[in-house]
Amino acid sequence: MKHTSSCSSVSPLTPSAATKRARDEVRAGVITCSKQKRKWSRDLPACALCQKLERTCQYIAEDASIRLKHRNLSTSERRRTNFPALFFLDTYIFKRRDHRYQWPDTLLPLEFLEQVRDSAAAQHYADLYFISIHTSFPIVSKRNLYRQLSNAEYGLSADTTLLVIAMKLHCAQSDEAGEVYAVAKRCYAYMEANVIVSVKVLQAYLLVGLYEIAHAIYRAAYLTIGGCSRLGHALGIHDRKRAAQLMPTEPAISASLAVSISALPVSPYARSCQASHLLSRVLTHIDERIIEVEYHYSQTLQIHRTLRSFSTGITQQLESTQQTQLYTAAAICYSAEVAIYDNYSCAVLDHVGGVGIAVQLEMQEIALSRLREVCATVHLFGCQIAETIQAKGFLNISPLLADCLYQATRQMIWYVHDVGSSPDIEKLVDDNTEMLQILGRKWEVAISWKRRKDTLTASEQDLRRIAAGGSAAELLR
Repeated sequence: MKHTSSCSSVSPLTPSAATKRARDEVRAGVITCSKQKRKWSRDLPACALCQKLERTCQYIAEDASIRLKHRNLSTSERRRTNFPALFFLDTYIFKRRDHRYQWPDTLLPLEFLEQVRDSAAAQHYADLYFISIHTSFPIVSKRNLYRQLSNAEYGLSADTTLLVIAMKLHCAQSDEAGEVYAVAKRCYAYMEANVIVSVKVLQAYLLVGLYEIAHAIYRAAYLTIGGCSRLGHALGIHDRKRAAQLMPTEPAISASLAVSISALPVSPYARSCQASHLLSRVLTHIDERIIEVEYHYSQTLQIHRTLRSFSTGITQQLESTQQTQLYTAAAICYSAEVAIYDNYSCAVLDHVGGVGIAVQLEMQEIALSRLREVCATVHLFGCQIAETIQAKGFLNISPLLADCLYQATRQMIWYVHDVGSSPDIEKLVDDNTEMLQILGRKWEVAISWKRRKDTLTASEQDLRRIAAGGSAAELLR
C-alpha cells in the first residue's frame, strides 16, 4: 500500500504502466516513518507509529506478499481505517482535534485508464475544455490542473483521471459521448465505493451534471446535482470559516486586506452565481406557504425591484462589453423574471387568496408590463447569440441559454391566444424557435424545449378551432 502525504497519490495512465507498477514497485524509501528515521513496524493496516499518532498509514510494500496481504483485507475494514467516521458522528470533536482525511491510493481499473491514454491526451482534453465549457462554467483551476498534468511522470491521481474523463465528455463527438458518459458515471461510482473524496471528484461530478442538463437527462441530473450538493457540504466548501473541513486546506500566503467591494471587479461567473441566487429566491418565493397575504406581496415587489435592477445592469454591461461570458448570467436572470411575472400575471388564477386587494392588482399590472419587456429583450438576446455562434461557433455558448428562449416563446404563444397575433409577435416566436434549433445542433435540451414549444403551438391552434365552433371531442379523436 502506497504512502500518501498531503498531496494525492497517482495512478498510472496506461495498462502497461499499471501492470509494471503493480509488479515492480520499489522498496519503501518514501515512507514518512523512514524519512524521519524512526523504527518502522510492518503492521497492517497501519504501523505502530501511525496508530499512536492517529494518522492514516499508507506505504509502498517491499514485496508482493505484503501487497497481497493488504489487498486481502476486507473492504469494510479498509473503509473503517481510512475514513474518519467522527466527521459525521461528532463534527465538534472532529474540528477540535483538527483531523484531516487522506483518501487511499487506488489503482483505477483499465476501463477508466483507457479513456485517458497518456499525459498528452489528458492535456488535449484539458485544452479543449478550457476554451469551451470553462468560459461559462469556470469551476476548475486552470493553473493547478496544468501543473499536475505536467508533473504526472508516473501517471495521474485517481480523482484527476475522473476529472479529465468528465472534461472529455464535454469535448467528445456526439457518437462517442454516450460511451464516455457511461464510463464517467461508472468511474464516479467506483470512486464513491472506495471512499475517495476530494474537490476534483466534486468538480468532475458537476461537469457530469452539466452534461445531463445539456442533453435533457433530467432524472439523472436531479440525482447528480443533489449528490454534488451533499458532497460539497461534506467537504465544507460552503463555509470555509465555520464548517468542518474534511480535506487539508491550503495555507494563506498573505492576510486578507479590508477593501471596498466596489474596488473588486465582478467576474462573469460571479454574475452567473448572483443570477442563480435570484432565481433560487424566485422559485422559493413562488412555492412558499402563504401566511400573510400583504406581506407575501410586499416580498414579491421587493424581489421584482431586485430582479429588474440586476436585469438592467447585466443587459447594459452585455451591450457595452460584448462579453460572451455574460450570456449565462443574462439567460438565468431572464428566466427568473419570466418565472415570477408569469406567476402573478393572472388575477383569476391567484393562488395566494388576495384577489382584488390593491397590492395584488399592482403586482399584476407590473407583471403584464414586464413580461412584454422581458420577452422583447430575450428576442434581441437570442439574435445576439445567433450572431456569436455564426462568428465563433459554440465555444463560448452555454447550454443554460435555452431555457429563457423557450420561456419567452411560451409567453408569446399564450399572448397570441389571449389577445391575438401580430407580425412582431410572430417574428419573435419564429426567431426564438430558429434559435432553439441552432442550439439543438449541440445540445439535446434545446430540441426538447422546441418540442414543447411545438406542442404549445398545436394546443393554441386547437383552442382557436374550438372558439370558432369546433368540438373538443372531435379534436381528441
